[in-house]
Amino acid sequence: MSLVLVCAVIVQTNAQTYLGYTNGNVERKKGVRFGTAEKQGMAIRISAEKAHVLKGTKITALRAAFGTSTLEDIKVFVTKDLNGASITTSSASGASTSFKEFAFSEPYIIDGEEFYVGMTFNVSTSYKPILFDLTSDFAGSLFYALSDNEWVDVTQKGYGGLNLQMVCEAVPEFSDLIVKPIAVEGFVKSGDKRTLEGQIFNFGTRPAQDFSISYKVGDGKEFVSSYSTTTVNTNTTFDFSLSDAELTGEGRLPLQLNVKLNDATPEYSISDNVVATSLFIYPEWIQKKTLIETFTGQTCGNCPAAHSILEKALVGNEDKFVVVSHHSGYQPDAFTMAEDVDFTWFYNSSSLYAPAIMFDRAPYADGLASIVFEGNDSKLVNNAMKVFPTKEPFISIQLNNKFDASTRQGTLEVEVYTFVNPTEAEHRLNLHLVQDDMVATQSGMGSNYVHHHVFRGCLNGTWGETIELIEGTTVKKTVEYTIPEKIISTHANKVSLEAILENMQIVAFVSDAANSPLECIVWNSESIPVLQSADGIGELQANSALTVDVCGQTLRLPSVGNRALVYAISGQTVASFASGESCTLPKGTYVVKVYGKNGETAVKKIIL
Repeated sequence: MSLVLVCAVIVQTNAQTYLGYTNGNVERKKGVRFGTAEKQGMAIRISAEKAHVLKGTKITALRAAFGTSTLEDIKVFVTKDLNGASITTSSASGASTSFKEFAFSEPYIIDGEEFYVGMTFNVSTSYKPILFDLTSDFAGSLFYALSDNEWVDVTQKGYGGLNLQMVCEAVPEFSDLIVKPIAVEGFVKSGDKRTLEGQIFNFGTRPAQDFSISYKVGDGKEFVSSYSTTTVNTNTTFDFSLSDAELTGEGRLPLQLNVKLNDATPEYSISDNVVATSLFIYPEWIQKKTLIETFTGQTCGNCPAAHSILEKALVGNEDKFVVVSHHSGYQPDAFTMAEDVDFTWFYNSSSLYAPAIMFDRAPYADGLASIVFEGNDSKLVNNAMKVFPTKEPFISIQLNNKFDASTRQGTLEVEVYTFVNPTEAEHRLNLHLVQDDMVATQSGMGSNYVHHHVFRGCLNGTWGETIELIEGTTVKKTVEYTIPEKIISTHANKVSLEAILENMQIVAFVSDAANSPLECIVWNSESIPVLQSADGIGELQANSALTVDVCGQTLRLPSVGNRALVYAISGQTVASFASGESCTLPKGTYVVKVYGKNGETAVKKIIL
């Protein structure tokens, strides 16, 4: 029996070749400066694995682009230690905002050991000279910058590849795909399907063809996507998208991504073919509910339009949001409580207005001076209602409420479980009392306008009470409270309004406590009716104007101007719709509350 040895042959080429980690994209206005010193520098690391493949290759020059051409005292170097002596250096001049070569006086021949190539230079502190290609980040320590005479790792800072390349001769032909790290952000529940997006870079000298990308979560099944007809040229990036990626399991789990070249050409540097990250997968049962707080007023002529925008957006999304309406920001009215006025602090301005709205007491976008924005801007409202439910909840809130209608006394049990501690800040549990279906005047709408989600007070103080969030633990709170027959508005008008228990709910949410209105983020919220049982709800009144049509599992309102709320038998709101609209529900038992044009109401229990 004979032994056959199969050896991979690497073909050398004398053609000039560029090697580095950039795809060549140059945007001079996106330059970066590190530190405060005039002396700046940049370098890339070539690992021992890659150096072994490149052994014998000549580096004749470096190639770079800068954010300005006003560089002085330019030096190029090769070294085995960024903090040690250079193997070879050379002075250069003539920096450019497009790629330009800077030659070594003597070529460096790669010996198979790890090394660095780089440049230092002086430049006025008013310039940002160092450019990156703005692609996805690479893993590992590949890019370095000189910051106040100290070399620092700048690989995973959101810049992408450093616009610095080696100019080489006698380079072998080889394949070398690099997969860049990916991040799975937002709220992920077990069983969710996501699109995993990432980038591949071809460091090799040969175009890469016929490759596959695989991923797996924890010890789960490996999923493979093939790219048999795709070519990734040298010094280029390839954006991939893995649709319907299955994310299963619970807790903090590793996510491993791997790229593999399937053609007959072997890869000689494969350690960077695999990247791993981690993601937190929440159990299926957890519910993320975004807290929406509106600022409104009875004398605000533009507010009804904002109310309509929100109510329409809530249809079909009732299980994703909790709404509290503050009668402040404009003029005080019959509903205004002292706390409503306190909450105008979130405007972060002396200029108040209504209609206004905020989501989770969080900035809508980076760089904003206020978390409050115009409530009648339907585009912003609808977009926010898409964005905020995708953010991680970090905690769950479970509520159990026992209420004695005869004494109007209740006991609320709250359980807050921490999956992941969201921040190091102080955390607060907030409990608000809210009342629906309050019929009163409204500017431009007459005296029988139906007000929803009206804030009626706090059960544990304006800013809540401190709780300690520790990963993997539960905080339990019991709050005893009394709801009087009438609640007196505690701001200016001192109006006494009936507290109708059937229309009241308790809203609970956990937020950060901070001195800045921009840093009091709400992590999750929940609500529960004061009276949880739907028993005793009568049949719909014999009023043709308050009828509801049922066709299969679809509900419709035949009369113009009416609207309806649909409750689960537990009392939780599950749908809202107006005349001319319809609502399709799963099979089950529901309570439908119909509102007439003049504020009259009727209810009916429906089995679908």
